[in-house]
Amino acid sequence: MPSITANGFKTLVASAFLIAALGGIWRGIASCGGYAWHSQAMLAALVVAALSVVVFTPSQGSSFPRRAFLAVAVIGTFFAVRALSAPFYPTFPGFGDYFRQVGMALSTGPC
Repeated sequence: MPSITANGFKTLVASAFLIAALGGIWRGIASCGGYAWHSQAMLAALVVAALSVVVFTPSQGSSFPRRAFLAVAVIGTFFAVRALSAPFYPTFPGFGDYFRQVGMALSTGPC
């Protein structure tokens, strides 16, 4: 597996979480309607980000289970942020209905 510096690995992990968080916000708010390729492009970027965390090993050594956990955490971040931002489309529903809609978005998707 390719090796990178410890700082490079930290940057890679931070970038993967940033892609997951911003992509989750984008797909949560803009998932109802739009073009199908937007979802496909976001999922492709998410897969590349998660796989890069697993494939690239830091030079000081990080175990495979730890890197696999980070990849799962990146994917989980995307789905959690997508569910948390989905109720904001088209408007904020109020706090009582917001938490119900977040639960629905977690179980069935944002639309």
